[in-house]
Formats: sequence, structure tokens, C-alpha cells
Amino acid sequence: MILAACQQQATPFPVDVVLDTTPTAQAPETPAAIGQTTIHYALDKNANGFAADLENLPPSIQLEQLETSVNPADLDARFDLMAAYGLWPDATPSPVLSRVVLVINPIAPLDNPALVRVIETGLDMNALDRELNLAGMEIAPLEQQGINQLRQELANQGWPDGFDLTLAHELIPGYQQISEQLARLNIHTRQIPYTADTTRTNLLLVTWQTSDERDIWARYFGDETILVDLYSLPISYWASPDLPLTFSKLGWPLPVIEN
Repeated sequence: MILAACQQQATPFPVDVVLDTTPTAQAPETPAAIGQTTIHYALDKNANGFAADLENLPPSIQLEQLETSVNPADLDARFDLMAAYGLWPDATPSPVLSRVVLVINPIAPLDNPALVRVIETGLDMNALDRELNLAGMEIAPLEQQGINQLRQELANQGWPDGFDLTLAHELIPGYQQISEQLARLNIHTRQIPYTADTTRTNLLLVTWQTSDERDIWARYFGDETILVDLYSLPISYWASPDLPLTFSKLGWPLPVIEN
């Protein structure tokens, strides 16, 4: 894995997290059903609100957001394609693995390495893992310190009541939990649209799928950009045997266009 040369070194993911970068992991601009057949596509409840790159599918693909977990027995009975976050024992893993990174803009007050250190050691990936409960999710082995100790460190740095930051994030599982963990440190985040101009944003919570994409984030705020790798978001799917697929940027399966 390539690590950026940043002011603070982010803890890398375990070396056994492997990203499949095969060409099939590229989504078409306008996915559509095979011929005129309607394809019934179901998303597990754990993807509710987090499948932004499945918006604007053509009418021939009928997407249903389930309020329950997917049932493999529904394949070919109710649905032609089903997908969910996590690694499921009876499903196929998506070849696209998204990894989540916290991008820190080294502007005031985060031009102070001690404050950045509070953020890095105040994030609890084990607690996040328990809350999201996604099988196969890999978490970065971040060093962690107690909340009271970190609050005292903020006070020593002149921030006894904490401070406010702006946070832009993709719609991915875990963003709300990360914000809540920061709030417990008295670091309160004002969330702004991810599509807005984020050049002056303090924090970004984003995904990357290839080392080249991670390198882009490493330079996003200049050479002093700080990256903190957090966790991965595997996706599993069930598909009818004759249904050809490609994959979206975040790893969701998509039926292939047939012209």
C-alpha cells in the first residue's frame, strides 16, 4: 500500500486487505437492462441511504430498498440481483473494495500537530466495527487514548471547551458515528455538502478504491495534507446466472447494457 508523505503518517490498513483493480470494476455511464427485460434489484437494509451511485438507474431496472436483510432464497423468485454491505458466506464479493479515509486540511486550528493527534487517537475503530456490524470490514489499527486524557490535552492547547470544524463526507456507513466520536472529544463538526467547494473544509470523510485515488486525496489540500485510514466497506451480491454485470465506483453491481 502506498502511504502519502504527509505531516502526520496515517496508520496503514492490514496488509491482507487486497483491492481488485480489474477492468470489470468500471461502471458504464448509463447502465441498462438486457434487451427489454425488467430487472428486479434489491438492496439490503444496511445499504439504506448509502447507495448514492445507484441513483438514476433506467426504468428497466427496478430498484427496491429492503427494510430487512436480503434472503438468498429470493434470487430468481423475487429478484434478479441483490446486494448488501459486508461479506456474506453465500454471496459473491464485489471486486471493488472501498476504503474510507479521513482527510485533514492543515489549516487553523488543525495546523497544530497536537490537535491533529487528538483526532487521530480519539477515533475508536473497534467501537465503529461493533456498531456497523459488517462482516469482513477491516479496521485500521489506530492508537487510541482515553477521552478524558484527550480533553485535557485540548485544554492544555488552549481549547478547554473544544472547537468547531467543518466536515464534508460521502454518503457511506460510519460517517455519523465518526462525527459522534469527535463530539465526545468536544470537537463538534458542522456537516457541509460533499458536492460543495471543500477547499477550505477542515475534514473530509471519503472513499478510495485504488492507490492512485488515495494519492489524489493525499495532495488535495497541498503537500501538508494529512490522511488517516479508517476502515473498508466490502459489498456482496447475488445475481442470476445469466445476468452480466459491471460495478459502480463504490462497488455496487450493475446490469450490463446490451445495445
